[in-house]
Amino acid sequence: MATIALETKAQLSPSTDHLLAEHRGASTYEPPSYDSDDSGVSTQSSRRRRTQLVWDLEENSKRPWGARRLWNSVWVRLWLFLAAVVTLVICYYAAETALLNYSARAGNSDLEFLLERWQEPTQDWYPRDFTLDVLPKPIHSHNDYWRRVPLYLGIKYGCVSTEADVWLINDELYVGHDRSSLTRNRTFTSLYVNPLTEILKIMNPDTEFANNTNNGVFDTDPNQTLYFFIDLKTAGVPTYYKILEQLKPLLDANRLTTFENGKIHYRPVSVILTGNSPFDEVIKNKTFRYYFHDAPITELASGKYDNTTSLFANGDFQKVVGGKSYPYTFKEGYLKKDERKRLKEQVEEAHRRGIAVRYWNVPFWPIGWRNGIWKEVVKGGVDLLSVDDIKVC
Repeated sequence: MATIALETKAQLSPSTDHLLAEHRGASTYEPPSYDSDDSGVSTQSSRRRRTQLVWDLEENSKRPWGARRLWNSVWVRLWLFLAAVVTLVICYYAAETALLNYSARAGNSDLEFLLERWQEPTQDWYPRDFTLDVLPKPIHSHNDYWRRVPLYLGIKYGCVSTEADVWLINDELYVGHDRSSLTRNRTFTSLYVNPLTEILKIMNPDTEFANNTNNGVFDTDPNQTLYFFIDLKTAGVPTYYKILEQLKPLLDANRLTTFENGKIHYRPVSVILTGNSPFDEVIKNKTFRYYFHDAPITELASGKYDNTTSLFANGDFQKVVGGKSYPYTFKEGYLKKDERKRLKEQVEEAHRRGIAVRYWNVPFWPIGWRNGIWKEVVKGGVDLLSVDDIKVC
């Protein structure tokens, strides 16, 4: 009986035999051979081999294989549990969000229907939508011509002041920081005069309800003027006269702030000449001007400048005020006591004369230091914050 049981267990399927062969490291599987005598009865050696094979099979059946061994790992079970929890949380919040959105749509179905239909050509057109929702800020777009889209990008971020550095070369005004940055297609007219002319046409449509208006570039505050600082980089007098010549389209459209008979009349664009601006030429006409001189803030006490000659006074912040002593103890703030005192005195002197204040070369790094200086400048009463990174303001 025992012999029959051993022989039965020894009759293994090819797949089982193959598994045993792989487990024992055999490179190829060879079916077992059995020695028999003439009567067909297994010899003693054959029985031993069959017995050993059964023992091996029983021993291997006790060992985990493949997925069974992997599932028995504690870490695998833990990760699967965590994955299941995360999946349930995500599904919960997704379902909750979908339910809230559905409730919002269901609760405002009439409003949603109206909004979806608000694409009718007779209703969705807003005449002055060029700067719709843009809020003007007392920010000067410093070196505006460096921006990807000069003028327009500054307006997009609400800057009420822009700047162009101009070079008179071969009877043409080019815009750029230095000569190596000039190109033929970046001219004063193409980058600033023509775009301003077109923008103001959009902001002053001729309709059956209104015409001959003189709105500025900001729809949210149409009375806000855009300060246009023009920095003369070449010889003052010839560059000055060329600028006046190219500003004529804006002047003819009555878009420029003027000084007339002792009074200033603010309009959409206020031109301020700086850099090599020839002061004596600028103030030569005592009765009518559509441009102003950018006064040096440290010379206001001389009495040479007032609000009829200059709308603004400017200065190199780090030279005339300070603020370049980083790292500095924050015990007194971002400016030292003497620096804060100079800032206060200069701003008060300008304001007494009816002149606004703008500083340039304000520290720009580290960012935290720059932001602290900005706060000091605004708190000190400066009228225009000169900024390079207009996106963060």
